[in-house]
Amino acid sequence: GKMAPNPCWGQKSFRPRLRAVAMALSFAVVIHVLLMSGWSNLSSTRSLKPSRVRLVWQGLGRRIPVGAKSRPGGVSRRNFGAGGAFGVLLWGLRPRESKALNLFGSTVTVSKMTPVEQSEAISLIQDVYETMDKSYIDAYAKGYSSETWKAAAEAAQGKTYQYREQVYEEIRKMLAGCKVDDYTTFLEPEEIVALTKYDVSGIGINLVTKEEFKRKVGPVSDSLDEDSLDGDVFILAVLKESPAAALGLHLGDQIVSVDGQNVRGAPPFDVLQRIQGKSASDESVPNTVTISFKRAQNGEEQTIEIPRPGGPGDSPVTTQIESRPGGIRRGIITLSEFNSKAAREVEDAVRQLDSSVDEYVLDLRYNLGGIAQEAVQIAGMFMGGGRPVTYTVSNTGELLEGLDLTRGPLTTKPLLVRVNFLTASASEILAGALQDNCRAVLVGTRTFGKGVIQGIYQFSDGSGMKLTIGKYLTPKRRDINNKGIQPDFFLMPSSEKAAKKLKTCQVPSDS
Repeated sequence: GKMAPNPCWGQKSFRPRLRAVAMALSFAVVIHVLLMSGWSNLSSTRSLKPSRVRLVWQGLGRRIPVGAKSRPGGVSRRNFGAGGAFGVLLWGLRPRESKALNLFGSTVTVSKMTPVEQSEAISLIQDVYETMDKSYIDAYAKGYSSETWKAAAEAAQGKTYQYREQVYEEIRKMLAGCKVDDYTTFLEPEEIVALTKYDVSGIGINLVTKEEFKRKVGPVSDSLDEDSLDGDVFILAVLKESPAAALGLHLGDQIVSVDGQNVRGAPPFDVLQRIQGKSASDESVPNTVTISFKRAQNGEEQTIEIPRPGGPGDSPVTTQIESRPGGIRRGIITLSEFNSKAAREVEDAVRQLDSSVDEYVLDLRYNLGGIAQEAVQIAGMFMGGGRPVTYTVSNTGELLEGLDLTRGPLTTKPLLVRVNFLTASASEILAGALQDNCRAVLVGTRTFGKGVIQGIYQFSDGSGMKLTIGKYLTPKRRDINNKGIQPDFFLMPSSEKAAKKLKTCQVPSDS
C-alpha cells in the first residue's frame, strides 16, 4: 500500500518549509556580507537605535503574513532570526591570517606582536616622557600641560605589558590625551626607516655643535668634554640600520676629520658637505668617505671608511630655460621637496644654468617642506653670507641666534620665487629669507603657514617620535605659523616691476 504522508514533511508542507529554509539561508548570507563589509561598526551609530531595530523587526512581521502561531513551513521572524544568527556565525568563522586581541581598547594582530620585558616597556615610556617634557613646544596653543603629560606617563608606567605593540598603543593614547599638535606623533621602527630620505647626511647621522648638543641632549661625555670646544661637531642622532650605525657611530661621538681634513670648529653644514662631496654630479669625488671620530664612551679615536651618499633615488629638482620678451632668458628651477639631495642638486642646477640665463625663477609651489638645513643652504646660494636666514624660538620661549652662512653667493642674477597655498615649512623658511633680505620677490598666493620645527628622536628599540620643538621666525622676525607669507605679486611681473619692488625693500637690521 501507499506510505502514509509524513506529518512534518508531507506533500503540502514540503515546499513552504523549503522556502523558509532558503529564506533563512539567504538572510544569513546577507548578514555575513554586511559584517564582512564593516557594517558591524554601525552598532555604535544612531542608525541602529533600539527603537529603530524594533520598527524593522515589526516591519518584517507585517511584510510576511505570519500569525501569532505561524502555520507549518511559514516564513516567520524565527526563520529570519535563525538566518541572522547563522550569518553571524559564518562571519565569526571566516578565514583570517591570525586572531585578533582587543588590547586597551584597540585591536592588535597576534601574528605581528612582539614579546617585551616589563622593564623595557617602562624604560621606553620614560624615554618618551622625558623627550616630550624637555623638547616639546605648544606652538599651536592646543592646551598641552606638562603636569597632564607627567600624570599620563605615570599612569602608563603603572600598567603591565606583554607585547611591544601594547606599549606603542599606550604611548599613542598618552599623546592623544594630552592635547599635542597634529605634527607630533609616535613612530614605530618601520616608520622611522621610511624617513631615511630626510637623512641630512646621507649616511644616517645628524650633526650639531657641542653647544647645541648640550642644549638638546645634555653635557657631552667626560672623556670628550675637557678637550673639545663649543664649536666642535658631535653626533646628535644615528639612524638605526643606517651605514653609520652599521660601522659603529653612536650618539655623542665627536667628528674629528673627513677625508683627512680636520673639521674641528667647522660648522656642521660644512662637515656634511665634506661627507657628501662637493657635487652629486662630480665624477672626481670618491665613492667612499673616510671619517675619523672620538668615541663618547672612552675618548678613543677611530677611523672608518663608509660609502659616500648620493646614490640612486628620485631627484627633487627639474630645470628648464624659457625665452622672454626682449631676448631675456629665464632659468626655471622647480624644487619639489627638501630631501637630502635638495641643496646639492639646486647647486648643480645653478652652475649649469648660470652662463646661459639672465634671471632665475625658483618654483616652490606644492613643496610641503622637508629638511630645514637644506633650505638654509639653498638660501646661501642666492644670498651669500652675512645675512640671517631664520631665527628660532625654543620651547622655553628663548629667541635663538639666527642661522646664517659664510659662503658667497653662486649667482647674483635677478630671482623670482613662485609660491602658493601648499608652499610650507622649509619652503617658507627659504621664501621668507629671500623676501626679507630683499634678494627676491615672491609671486603667487599666500603660503601655507607652517613655521614650526619638527625634531625626530629615535629610541633604543628602533621606534621614535616626531615632535614640535620650536618655531621659525623670518629674518625680520615675523611669525608665519598659521599665517603664511604674503607674496609681492599675484601674477608673474615683468623684470622691470620686480626690480622696482626690490628697490623699495628694506634689509632687516642686525638688532
